[in-house]
Parts: sequence; C-alpha cells; structure tokens
Amino acid sequence: LQFNHIPVSRYTFHNNTTFAVEKRWIIFFKLAKDRFHVFIHVGQQLDFTLPFNLPVATDCEVKFIVGCILKGSKQMRLSKLEMNTSISFTKAEYETLYDKTTDFIKVKKGKFRSIEYFYRNKSERYFDSITEHHRGIMKPYTKDHNGDPCSVINGRLGGLFFSTAVDSQTNRPLPCSPFGPLRLNISARFLFQPNLNLYFADFYCHYKVHYVTVILTRKDSTADIFCKERLKELDIHDNPFVYLKKSEAYNDII
Repeated sequence: LQFNHIPVSRYTFHNNTTFAVEKRWIIFFKLAKDRFHVFIHVGQQLDFTLPFNLPVATDCEVKFIVGCILKGSKQMRLSKLEMNTSISFTKAEYETLYDKTTDFIKVKKGKFRSIEYFYRNKSERYFDSITEHHRGIMKPYTKDHNGDPCSVINGRLGGLFFSTAVDSQTNRPLPCSPFGPLRLNISARFLFQPNLNLYFADFYCHYKVHYVTVILTRKDSTADIFCKERLKELDIHDNPFVYLKKSEAYNDII
C-alpha cells in the first residue's frame, strides 16, 4: 500500500496489484477519535483520492478491505491492508516555505555576519555523560518534534544540533541559550566545508523569535539521500541563510 501527497495535503492511496475484474474496496479512514470516514472504491486497482484536504501534522490510521465471492460458494474472501501515516511537508511545500522565509528576511532587512563558531549548549549532566560513557563522542540522535510540526525531518533524521546566532553588536555567539548552561564551541571552518551538501529544513517562530534550520550532510550518505529526496538543496556558496565565502587566503562562513 502506497500513497501520494499533493499540496495542499491532498492524499491519494494506491497499490501495485491489478485484478482481472473490478473489485469493491472498502476504505476506513480514521483521522481523529471523533472523525471516522468510510468510502467505497470500485476498480481493478486501488487508486483512491480523499475528497478533502488533511490538516497538517496529523497522525492518520487507514484500513482497506477488498473482497471477492468464491466461485460456487456464498462465502466471501477478504484481504485487508493497513497503514499509519503522519502528514508532513512535501518537497513542493518546502519550496513555498523557503519563499516565505526569504520574504520575511527581506522585510526584516537582515544582514549577514561572519561566524567564527558553531556552538552547542547542553546541561552539565549531558557533557559528563559524553565524557564518562561515550569516550567524548557526541553521537547523532533522532530529531525531536520541536520546530514546525510538519517538518519531514522530525522523528526521522539523525544528527547533532548546533547554533550559529551571533550578537549584532559584538559578532560573538549569543551569551545565553535555552538549551543548557554549558557550551561547546567548534570552529565554523572545521564543520562548514565546501565538500558537504546543504539543505533548507525548517522555518518557525518561537516566542516571537524566528528560526531557520539548515542541514549539513556528507555527500551520498544516508542522511544526504534522505534530504535530497525531501528537502530544498542550497548552494553552499550562495544562499540567504549561511554560506561559505571564497577568498584567496581561506573560506569565511557568513
């Protein structure tokens, strides 16, 4: 059982089995505790589009039953297909979100600033655990559900989060972070390399502060393939968020 997602949140369900004669498909669609729909689809193959848009960031449960009466018998044989899915942005919807993000930046008249560090704030307990139990290695973990609830990376992509925000007066990393009191600074030139791929992943507001999430991946890695199929790829040397400025001496991260 497969499905296609066409903006805005219009879903079509289909499978690859084609029967010799038409079948009647009974489709049970549960959107919430108080929203339950039943549809009947007739055809040699399942190819059914929901007659309504689905609200974003919603978990759905779908059951399909196809039946046939056995020859020379009054008995009916039933086959059942089930799936659970969570509604997230399509690649086309990421293009729309990207356009809205760049429009917001233009209105706010944001300026680029040089970045010296990528930094990561966590609790003292976190860094103690990394040192004592993981030989100082910060292992990737699955992205949580902070940010836009429709972001396709939520709960699906592993990685490590770093901040790049700087003070507008000093050009230094912001002095405080809601993620923890201890900070690890890593040279931006060490992490932000021209042989990596860069993707736009999210734009959201948190307590009147707006955030953009971009993702760095090693080319042709599992994470890179995941992002290339689902997100908007950015030019690492030319984009409106964070880019590598070429110079004769070295690369600056802006």
